[in-house]
Parts: sequence; C-alpha cells; structure tokens
Amino acid sequence: MYDEMTNSDLIVTAYEKAHPSDNPSGENADLIDELIVRIQMMEGRVRRWESAAAFAGDSPEELDRFIRRYEDQRSI
Repeated sequence: MYDEMTNSDLIVTAYEKAHPSDNPSGENADLIDELIVRIQMMEGRVRRWESAAAFAGDSPEELDRFIRRYEDQRSI
C-alpha cells in the first residue's frame, strides 16, 4: 500500500498517523515528524540535482563534477 504512494502522499499519511485528531500527542509523533523533514530535504536535494544535471556535461564524470560544484555553492 505505502509503496504505491507518492512521497507527498506518504508524508501526509505519516503526519496524520503521527498527529491523530483523537490523540494529538501521538506515540511516535517526534520520530515521524523528523522522518518527514528528512524526506522533504532529500526531495529538495534531488530536485536541485536534476536541475543541475540539465546544465551539466555529457559524461558521468562531468555530471559528477558539476553536481559537486553546485552543492558546494549552495552551502556557502
């Protein structure tokens, strides 16, 4: 069931499970909230990599160098 969901749908489902309306202090809410944040961060990184790849060279080595430069610039 979960493996067929998009990441966005999975995040919404996880949030709803972590913060049920009948028990606002859900048992694993802190853990699930952290997982949600990390998934969103990883998705953002993948989108940046995909955008960067559009401007990169033709070989895997050129792409790797471009991504590393791009990530270095984003961390400044």
